Amino acid sequence: MTWGNEWNTAFDLVVFIRLENEMSLARHRKLNIERYRDGLLNNEKIKENSRLFLEWLINMKIQFIRALT
Repeated sequence: MTWGNEWNTAFDLVVFIRLENEMSLARHRKLNIERYRDGLLNNEKIKENSRLFLEWLINMKIQFIRALT
């Protein structure tokens, strides 16, 4: 994974905040519930998109951590 060369000159300082996966996922689940409310209970498409987003998020976090090590 690469951030691209733009990061080398775009900022003077970059701060990464790392949350434990469970804390991060809990935060995103909470945001999804606040945003979609009844849709998560009644709309299969919204429910599936939410699930797919959380899977994608987990995979991106794993890739990011691997890139740092």
